[in-house]
Amino acid sequence: MDSVAGSRRAFALEWIQHYVEFYTRDHGERGCVLYDPLAAAIALNPELARYERHQIRVELAGNSRGATLISSRAGEERRPARVAVRADITRVLTEMRLAFHQAEGAGCGNAGASTRSPRTNATAPRDSCSGRGPRPT
Repeated sequence: MDSVAGSRRAFALEWIQHYVEFYTRDHGERGCVLYDPLAAAIALNPELARYERHQIRVELAGNSRGATLISSRAGEERRPARVAVRADITRVLTEMRLAFHQAEGAGCGNAGASTRSPRTNATAPRDSCSGRGPRPT
Protein backbone atom coordinates (compact mmCIF):
# COMPACT_ATOMS: atom_id res chain seq x y z
CA MET A 1 0.00 0.00 0.00
CA ASP A 2 1.50 3.32 -0.99
CA SER A 3 1.61 6.21 1.46
CA VAL A 4 -1.09 8.24 -0.35
CA ALA A 5 -3.55 5.34 -0.37
CA GLY A 6 -2.63 4.60 3.26
CA SER A 7 -3.24 8.17 4.36
CA ARG A 8 -6.55 8.21 2.47
CA ARG A 9 -7.62 5.00 4.17
CA ALA A 10 -6.63 6.41 7.56
CA PHE A 11 -8.59 9.60 6.84
CA ALA A 12 -11.61 7.55 5.69
CA LEU A 13 -11.51 5.41 8.82
CA GLU A 14 -11.30 8.50 11.03
CA TRP A 15 -14.15 10.17 9.13
CA ILE A 16 -16.36 7.06 9.27
CA GLN A 17 -15.72 6.72 13.02
CA HIS A 18 -16.78 10.37 13.51
CA TYR A 19 -19.85 9.78 11.32
CA VAL A 20 -20.82 6.64 13.27
CA GLU A 21 -20.46 8.53 16.56
CA PHE A 22 -22.68 11.35 15.24
CA TYR A 23 -25.39 8.91 14.11
CA THR A 24 -25.13 7.01 17.37
CA ARG A 25 -25.75 10.20 19.38
CA ASP A 26 -28.47 11.37 17.00
CA HIS A 27 -30.35 8.06 16.57
CA GLY A 28 -29.52 6.20 19.78
CA GLU A 29 -28.19 3.12 17.97
CA ARG A 30 -24.61 2.54 16.82
CA GLY A 31 -24.28 2.69 13.04
CA CYS A 32 -24.64 5.07 10.13
CA VAL A 33 -25.97 5.35 6.61
CA LEU A 34 -23.42 5.54 3.79
CA TYR A 35 -25.32 7.52 1.21
CA ASP A 36 -22.90 7.07 -1.65
CA PRO A 37 -20.10 4.62 -0.87
CA LEU A 38 -19.11 4.38 -4.56
CA ALA A 39 -18.44 8.14 -4.76
CA ALA A 40 -16.53 7.97 -1.47
CA ALA A 41 -14.43 5.03 -2.69
CA ILE A 42 -13.56 6.87 -5.91
CA ALA A 43 -12.70 10.03 -3.96
CA LEU A 44 -10.29 7.99 -1.84
CA ASN A 45 -8.84 6.07 -4.79
CA PRO A 46 -9.36 7.81 -8.15
CA GLU A 47 -7.85 4.80 -9.96
CA LEU A 48 -11.12 2.92 -9.33
CA ALA A 49 -12.87 4.86 -12.11
CA ARG A 50 -12.57 5.77 -15.78
CA TYR A 51 -13.00 9.45 -16.62
CA GLU A 52 -14.08 11.71 -19.46
CA ARG A 53 -13.96 15.50 -19.72
CA HIS A 54 -17.34 17.25 -19.95
CA GLN A 55 -18.87 20.63 -19.35
CA ILE A 56 -21.09 20.19 -16.31
CA ARG A 57 -23.72 22.16 -14.46
CA VAL A 58 -25.60 21.73 -11.19
CA GLU A 59 -29.38 21.90 -11.28
CA LEU A 60 -30.47 24.59 -8.83
CA ALA A 61 -34.26 24.15 -8.77
CA GLY A 62 -37.05 21.65 -9.21
CA ASN A 63 -37.13 17.90 -8.63
CA SER A 64 -33.56 17.54 -9.94
CA ARG A 65 -32.16 20.18 -7.56
CA GLY A 66 -28.59 19.28 -6.64
CA ALA A 67 -28.08 16.94 -9.61
CA THR A 68 -24.80 17.28 -11.48
CA LEU A 69 -25.53 17.14 -15.20
CA ILE A 70 -23.50 17.15 -18.39
CA SER A 71 -24.26 20.57 -19.83
CA SER A 72 -25.87 20.45 -23.25
CA ARG A 73 -27.56 23.84 -23.21
CA ALA A 74 -26.79 25.94 -26.27
CA GLY A 75 -24.68 29.00 -25.52
CA GLU A 76 -23.33 27.67 -22.21
CA GLU A 77 -19.56 27.70 -22.25
CA ARG A 78 -18.12 26.04 -19.21
CA ARG A 79 -14.65 24.83 -18.44
CA PRO A 80 -14.62 21.03 -18.90
CA ALA A 81 -14.27 18.96 -15.75
CA ARG A 82 -13.07 15.40 -15.26
CA VAL A 83 -16.14 13.23 -14.73
CA ALA A 84 -16.12 9.60 -13.55
CA VAL A 85 -18.17 7.64 -16.09
CA ARG A 86 -17.32 4.03 -15.19
CA ALA A 87 -16.15 2.29 -12.03
CA ASP A 88 -14.33 -0.98 -11.54
CA ILE A 89 -16.97 -2.42 -9.21
CA THR A 90 -14.97 -5.56 -8.42
CA ARG A 91 -12.05 -3.42 -7.22
CA VAL A 92 -14.38 -1.04 -5.36
CA LEU A 93 -15.95 -3.92 -3.41
CA THR A 94 -12.52 -5.43 -2.74
CA GLU A 95 -11.23 -2.07 -1.43
CA MET A 96 -14.32 -1.66 0.79
CA ARG A 97 -13.97 -5.17 2.21
CA LEU A 98 -10.29 -4.50 2.90
CA ALA A 99 -11.10 -1.17 4.60
CA PHE A 100 -13.80 -2.75 6.79
CA HIS A 101 -11.51 -5.66 7.63
CA GLN A 102 -8.74 -3.22 8.62
CA ALA A 103 -11.24 -1.17 10.64
CA GLU A 104 -12.39 -4.27 12.47
CA GLY A 105 -8.79 -5.22 13.20
CA ALA A 106 -8.15 -1.70 14.47
CA GLY A 107 -11.09 -2.00 16.85
CA CYS A 108 -13.04 0.90 15.31
CA GLY A 109 -12.08 3.01 18.29
CA ASN A 110 -13.74 0.62 20.78
CA ALA A 111 -10.74 -1.34 21.99
CA GLY A 112 -11.38 -2.37 25.56
CA ALA A 113 -14.91 -0.96 25.55
CA SER A 114 -17.71 -2.90 27.13
CA THR A 115 -21.45 -2.83 27.33
CA ARG A 116 -23.71 -3.57 30.30
CA SER A 117 -26.68 -5.89 29.86
CA PRO A 118 -29.85 -4.26 31.24
CA ARG A 119 -31.31 -7.68 32.10
CA THR A 120 -28.38 -9.22 33.97
CA ASN A 121 -26.31 -6.13 34.81
CA ALA A 122 -23.33 -8.16 33.52
CA THR A 123 -20.59 -6.48 31.51
CA ALA A 124 -19.40 -7.93 28.19
CA PRO A 125 -16.85 -6.69 25.67
CA ARG A 126 -18.33 -4.84 22.72
CA ASP A 127 -18.02 -6.16 19.20
CA SER A 128 -15.14 -4.16 17.70
CA CYS A 129 -17.03 -2.48 14.84
CA SER A 130 -20.72 -2.51 15.69
CA GLY A 131 -20.36 -1.41 19.30
CA ARG A 132 -22.79 -4.16 20.27
CA GLY A 133 -22.15 -6.99 22.67
CA PRO A 134 -20.40 -10.20 21.74
CA ARG A 135 -21.56 -12.08 18.67
CA PRO A 136 -23.41 -15.34 19.24
CA THR A 137 -21.30 -18.43 18.59
